[in-house]
Amino acid sequence: MLKQRLLTVAVVLPLLLACIFLLPNPGWALLMTVPTALGALEWSKLAGHGRAARSLSVVVLLASCLMLIAVSASQRFPALEANLAMALFVLALLFWAIAVPVWLYSKWRVTHPLLLAVAGWIVLVPAWLAAVRMQQSPWLLLVVLGVVWIADTAAYFAGHRFGRNKLAPQISPGKTWEGVIGAYIAVICYALAASVIV
Repeated sequence: MLKQRLLTVAVVLPLLLACIFLLPNPGWALLMTVPTALGALEWSKLAGHGRAARSLSVVVLLASCLMLIAVSASQRFPALEANLAMALFVLALLFWAIAVPVWLYSKWRVTHPLLLAVAGWIVLVPAWLAAVRMQQSPWLLLVVLGVVWIADTAAYFAGHRFGRNKLAPQISPGKTWEGVIGAYIAVICYALAASVIV
């Protein structure tokens, strides 16, 4: 697993850096629809959707992203673009700050296909939009991506070494609370280092 991660970084990171710094924003937005669509497909599989529902989830997500790209590219409706972005970010904030903690704490087992599809849309589309908008400040985007990479890597090592208590076994059986704590500590150290350097 570690070898695979290192090989992935060695191949993907130079390409990603080139795209972040060299692609115009509409091109970056289109490129980011690819991993986002793959995320929608993976989410649908985890939700247990059938083939038709998976295809519909990907189509709806791509249509949402392309609609936002079109609104942004037209430059005729700047207020509409700003309002749509704000609404999406507020929706994501409410989902992650309120719905997800309650969901995990209550140990709800959600099985309704439409509810799971809506949750996936809320997870993926605002994240896509944030990545698109932050590309206008490439170094800021790299700092934020660094948070994700470091949290993921630290969670992997801490969970592998110390993991005992499952975080959300119905969602991801390998994730543990010890991994969360390891990721938290690593991100705090990263933030402190970034604040000094940047």
